[in-house]
Amino acid sequence: MRPRYEPTGAAIFTAKMGFITRRIFYEFYSSGDQRNTQKHWLNLERRGLFKHYFSPTKQDTLVLSEYKNEISSPEVAAIVSPPHVGVHNHDETLGRIVLRCQRQELIRSWTSEAELKKIVATEFKLEGSRQTAKYPDALVQLNVPGPPVNVAFELELSRKKLKRYEDVAFAYQFIKPVKAVFFICINDEIIRAIQTAFRRARFPSHEKPVGFALASEWLFDPTNTRLEMPTRRTTFGCLVSEISEKRSQSEEAKNAIV
Repeated sequence: MRPRYEPTGAAIFTAKMGFITRRIFYEFYSSGDQRNTQKHWLNLERRGLFKHYFSPTKQDTLVLSEYKNEISSPEVAAIVSPPHVGVHNHDETLGRIVLRCQRQELIRSWTSEAELKKIVATEFKLEGSRQTAKYPDALVQLNVPGPPVNVAFELELSRKKLKRYEDVAFAYQFIKPVKAVFFICINDEIIRAIQTAFRRARFPSHEKPVGFALASEWLFDPTNTRLEMPTRRTTFGCLVSEISEKRSQSEEAKNAIV
């Protein structure tokens, strides 16, 4: 008889990203002191839902076992396969960023690129005459009242060719459900390169804002991370608060009229 599993936070994250590292588990799913956390980490595999990642260089990484289909949660759009070892560091960093945003109640929900690909979410597919089809690294919904506000997160840990960024700018113009794009970069050089590419592509940032931030700050404290927007500098926390306040005021005005 197949075992049944409650979809814990660690299992949900692993289903969405394809893997979980000891670092992420200790940082976001720990319970009690370090000794108990270590015990819980070791028990993940012993319970049968998790198994070791196939790469010998990633010994502190677990993936879901053959019982993964026992996981059912509205938070999971699709149960995805483990990523290639070459993108492991990128995906782990992205996972930590999104989980920290969620912990600070800045986002309502999120969907990984792997999930978007698996469910073939065509409304979020980045493609065009010059762009090979791809999806946002992560699609998040801001934690604001009212209709969903979808924002794309793009994590850049290495610089790519200017043409590649121009293609991304071109493609994002046609993704209407995405209301803003945030580039989270490892250094200022990459930020400047992407800004140049978006200007050359004549991206309509007045219609769809493009924000830039440093990954080191976002990993530490997303709420107070400096976010460079098209017309001003703010923080992610202030931006979410401003949208929430405007929507609340609009709702109050509507109720007053009624």
